[in-house]
Amino acid sequence: MVPASRLPGSDEPLKARKAALRQTLRLRRRSLDPAWARTAADAAACAVVARFAPPPGTIVAGTVPVGSEIDPRPLLSALEAQGCRVALPVVVAPDAPMVFRAWTVGDPLEDGVLGIPVPASARPVVRPDWIVLPLLGFDDEGRRLGQGGGYYDRTLAALAAPGGPMPFLLGLAFAVQRVETVPSGSHDWRLDAVATEEGVRVFATPSQAGRNPAS
Repeated sequence: MVPASRLPGSDEPLKARKAALRQTLRLRRRSLDPAWARTAADAAACAVVARFAPPPGTIVAGTVPVGSEIDPRPLLSALEAQGCRVALPVVVAPDAPMVFRAWTVGDPLEDGVLGIPVPASARPVVRPDWIVLPLLGFDDEGRRLGQGGGYYDRTLAALAAPGGPMPFLLGLAFAVQRVETVPSGSHDWRLDAVATEEGVRVFATPSQAGRNPAS
């Protein structure tokens, strides 16, 4: 078996290969026209709702966009309109799992750790049934390349620790963020599905059967 930290035909360290791919994908994403990117976010939201919107009452954790990330708010608004409850992640410490606070799309946010907007501290902490994950890249096996901080890896590991059902992991991205192979290690989690302006792709991943990290 090929070690999880290596890809066939490569002896470059995992961290270095991820860093190089991040640089490429950041440039690719920044090159997109902002007006087109807004239209793409709407299209991705429509694709999710048409394909498999979760039932009313489902707690869906999303994000607010940072930099050139695709905007998840059209999707969160559409799911909220169908009766879902929305939450946003909150960084509580640099090396700790995140928590999720309830939020209503459009409500004011306050600055959190790292300057990322978060719901007010008075909002309740919830456990999401779905998590809409931001990403830099994804491949056809559901592997996800994030920013490199490890926040979602730590958070998903903490959610898995009690042994209960794991949230459905939906990546949200532009189609140009797809790559042939995302380098992955034993701590990386695969997506259950990814939505882009071109539609929704559902993966048969290890996370659906026991919610195990990618390998």
